Amino acid sequence: MDCCSYFNDLADGWDAKCAPHPELLETVAFLSGARPGLHVLDIACGTGVLFPEILSRDPDSLLGVDLSEKMIDRARSKFSDRRLRLTASDCFKVRETGF
Repeated sequence: MDCCSYFNDLADGWDAKCAPHPELLETVAFLSGARPGLHVLDIACGTGVLFPEILSRDPDSLLGVDLSEKMIDRARSKFSDRRLRLTASDCFKVRETGF
């Protein structure tokens, strides 16, 4: 089984099984340096657990990238912020697709 298939199989139950501690999310978002005026890239974003913390820091945009289409679909179903764009892609191919 390849990596994409593995995470596609786990996507539906991912949030229930893998919910990180709020303090960890806050720390990662702080260390990312996200702030107004910046464009943020979340590689391997999964279902978007980090999105609320990053968006609370008011960046101009947030691009979430994950190999798993089902993880991206779950993230889309949870978030509708106008600054958020999501793509199921290899992070090394994002530049090639025009994001």
